[in-house]
Parts: sequence; C-alpha cells; structure tokens
Amino acid sequence: LELPLFIAGGLGYRIYIYINEKSYSDVIGKIGLWVILLSILGYNLSEKIGPEWKVFNDQYRHWIFYSMFLILLPFIFKYAGSKNWDRKIGEISLPLYLIHHLVMMVLKPAFYSNKMEYLPFFGVSTLLVSLICALILNYILIFPLEKYRYRKFSLSVK
Repeated sequence: LELPLFIAGGLGYRIYIYINEKSYSDVIGKIGLWVILLSILGYNLSEKIGPEWKVFNDQYRHWIFYSMFLILLPFIFKYAGSKNWDRKIGEISLPLYLIHHLVMMVLKPAFYSNKMEYLPFFGVSTLLVSLICALILNYILIFPLEKYRYRKFSLSVK
C-alpha cells in the first residue's frame, strides 16, 4: 500500500510544479484535503466494520482511492504549502513513521487480549502514543542534530 502512495506523491509533485504557475483557487485544495482525509477514514472503517459496508470490491476501491489521491494531491500541495501546520506535519512525519510500528508492537498485546471490548481503541491509542513519542524524538534527537549539522555546515562554508 505504501509504494503506490509514494509513487502518487512523486507524480503529484510533478503536476504541482505545473499547476503552481496557474491560478487555481485554494478551494480545490481545501475540498481535496477533506475528500482524501474522509476517504482514508472511510477506507479503513469499511475494513473494520465488515463487508456489507464495502461499496466496491477491493480492486476497484484501491484504484479509485489511488486515482483520487493522484488527482487531488497537487491541489492539496498548492493549498497547504504555505501553511504553518503543513510545516509542522512535515517535521513530525519522519519520526512518526519511524516509531509507529514499535508503538503498535508494544500496545498490541494489551488490545488483542481476551477482552475484545478495548480493540476499537487500538488505532486511536497507537496514534496518540506514536505522536507523543515522535514529538519527544524530535525534541531530544532530531532538532539537536539539525542544529549541530547547521552549525557545522555553516562554519565550513565561511
């Protein structure tokens, strides 16, 4: 699932470069962002709720989702590129990516035990704990390394 999204992101960026020179309204980006977010939520919820909630079979769902992602991503880039929250998401994305599987492995035994009533909270708990760990990782490791690298690089250039 990650490789097609990565490829769509690369293609989306190329299209963004093209449309960035055109005068498209930010409304397309705002609507596109909400459509993608709701599609991701619906895509995952339909997996959890059951097959009766699936409107399309899996093959069509994947193609529809990836096509929407590819078409809307350049407009989302254009809309969100100058926003402060976009920069914050960018800063936390790498540590979040690095830490989320470890958090899932640690939390999984607690949620997949005999008491299945806690299972619906697994995703939210994983997200919250992963975000907290990613923020800690940013402030303890990544930001200090970036400062050091910046000082080292800027001194060697002068």
